[in-house]
Amino acid sequence: MHNVCQVNKMIKAGVHVHTGLFSLSFYVAVGGYAINKA
Repeated sequence: MHNVCQVNKMIKAGVHVHTGLFSLSFYVAVGGYAINKA
C-alpha cells in the first residue's frame, strides 16, 4: 500500500512538471512568434 502511495505521488509530480514545461515552451513559442511578427 505504501509503495502505491509513493508511486502515485511521483506520477502526480511528474505530470505537474510535464504540464509546467509544456506551458513554458508554449509561451516561449508564442513570444518568439510575436517578436518575429513585430
